[in-house]
Amino acid sequence: MRYLRSFNRRLQEFRDARHLTDSDIAALLRVDDAVIRYWEMNDERKRTYPSIDNLLDLCLKTETPLEHWLDLDGIPNGTQLQLPGLAMVEESDLGPLLEQLQMEVLRLVPSEEEKELLRRFRRANDENRRLILQLMS
Repeated sequence: MRYLRSFNRRLQEFRDARHLTDSDIAALLRVDDAVIRYWEMNDERKRTYPSIDNLLDLCLKTETPLEHWLDLDGIPNGTQLQLPGLAMVEESDLGPLLEQLQMEVLRLVPSEEEKELLRRFRRANDENRRLILQLMS
């Protein structure tokens, strides 16, 4: 894996700096603990690498830029990375998809009234919560 040669070391350093275990990272990415151990193997013959999905998930959930995890030394600026499974599309193709995604996100954002109901529900005692749930059924 051309861009992930030092991923194992970077992941170990990341975990150490934040006092995280391999189980913590596994839980965050919803993978088995053994997957993380194989990603961090020093023996290149036994080491495995994250999928594109896992790598992007790691970036999003740790708020870490993709560049942090990849070996980009010697790659000319502006050159497109050749990552298996990641196909770039024309910018014009992304516009409608991004608009659709934004509309879906906005649809899921709770209104002020819904937020207030949730605040009141959280402040209620267990008995009142049970009654509220019964009423809603």
